[in-house]
Parts: sequence; structure tokens; C-alpha cells
Amino acid sequence: MAETTRISLTLSADLAETLREAVASGDYANRAEILRDALRQWRDKRSQVQIATPLRTRGKEIWIK
Repeated sequence: MAETTRISLTLSADLAETLREAVASGDYANRAEILRDALRQWRDKRSQVQIATPLRTRGKEIWIK
């Protein structure tokens, strides 16, 4: 298993309730699992955006991945 680091996070009451509901519905085992999943998705989306590279041709800009 990868090394882990414990962090503290303060959320609005609305977001905290959303986490509680997701756990209560059985979608996730616990709140930490939700946050890990959300952060992985954010990281993956962010890396995909950084991979896209602008290419200029004939005065037009196109993006390649």
C-alpha cells in the first residue's frame, strides 16, 4: 500500500451533509473514500488538460492530445 498522509479539512455544512448522505446510501464506505475518489478524478482531469497541446497551423489554433 502507498504511503499515506493524514490531513484535516473544513467543509461547509452543505458539503458535509452531502458526504453523510453518500455514505448512508451505501455509495461509499466512508467520507475519506469519497474525498480520495474526488481528488483522483480532479487529478486525472487536470493532467488531461495539461497534456493537450496547442498547435498553430495556417493562423488557426488546434489542440492535440
